[in-house]
Amino acid sequence: MTRQSDVEVRHHGSLYLVVPHTQAARDWVDDHIPDDAQWWAGGFAVEPRYLDDILVGMDDAGLRVAA
Repeated sequence: MTRQSDVEVRHHGSLYLVVPHTQAARDWVDDHIPDDAQWWAGGFAVEPRYLDDILVGMDDAGLRVAA
């Protein structure tokens, strides 16, 4: 049985889309991502320079991230 990821990261050219799939991931996003983040297709857009810090925070919280 494959464990579902909590978060999916999709590369879209100059931006990444971070899509929370579980309630734990949505709670983390609510607590750590600004309210004015740009959402599209179920995820929020992130510039590459910020992605590593976000992923480290998610990993530290025990979330499973798939790329």
